[in-house]
Amino acid sequence: MFDIFGIRKRRAEKKRLEEEKRLEEIRIKKGAYQVRKKLIESYLSEYRKKENEKQAEEYRNLKKTADEQNSVCPKCGSTDVIHNIRRTKGEIHGSGNISGSVSSVGGLFLSSSSGFISGSSEIDGEMDTLPVNKCKSCGNEWNIQDPKWPKSRDIFSAYSSFCPTALFRRITDYLELEFNAMDIKEECNSLEKKKQKYVDDHSDDYHLKVYRECPRYMVEYAFFEGLKYLTCRMDEYADMFGVDDETDEFSFKFSDEMWDTVKMLIKWKGKN
Repeated sequence: MFDIFGIRKRRAEKKRLEEEKRLEEIRIKKGAYQVRKKLIESYLSEYRKKENEKQAEEYRNLKKTADEQNSVCPKCGSTDVIHNIRRTKGEIHGSGNISGSVSSVGGLFLSSSSGFISGSSEIDGEMDTLPVNKCKSCGNEWNIQDPKWPKSRDIFSAYSSFCPTALFRRITDYLELEFNAMDIKEECNSLEKKKQKYVDDHSDDYHLKVYRECPRYMVEYAFFEGLKYLTCRMDEYADMFGVDDETDEFSFKFSDEMWDTVKMLIKWKGKN
């Protein structure tokens, strides 16, 4: 079929240009996503490195204190200390078999009966030892101090900190505040004053303060971690935060209007 007026050619060209535009938009979005992902991962790597160093220092201090307590008798001050087994702990249950017969004879109208009994039992349970410090000078015994590695306090992980979920809950609670002028139990006289009271009451909460000087993209990351941890379906918050099943921790961003609310709520002092 002849394309006398070049209609098919123009349509094909238009389609080609639209496809190129769509691919270019995807390329730009992909590039932006990768840049943001690397930025967040770099921040997390440095943050977690510092936290590990803090944990190591805390453990060294705990171990130093434990070593001192294990090496000096708290009763007489002697350093002539040994480890000793003070007692065992646990339970042991025995086992065995019993068998035999029984019989009885009645009185006045003579009667008798007999029978056979049998049974068995098992041994189970555990025994353990309890090591203690013992002073050879005065005989005093005290528990051995065994320092544990400090627990992780990663404020960007909902699995090791309450901070991300607390951030999510505070923001959503604030956004869902309502005011009923007919409620005699209502403390405030307007929604605006109720919101301000909420900010005053919660802005200095530990779980919000920890994000006060974080970059915006890390506050967004932490918030999404809390949302993801507490939410089964992203579409529940589609209208409020613009998320869907394709949104992840590296792509989520607050709208500028929402970010203004978050900044006010956590008294943000960081840099974008």
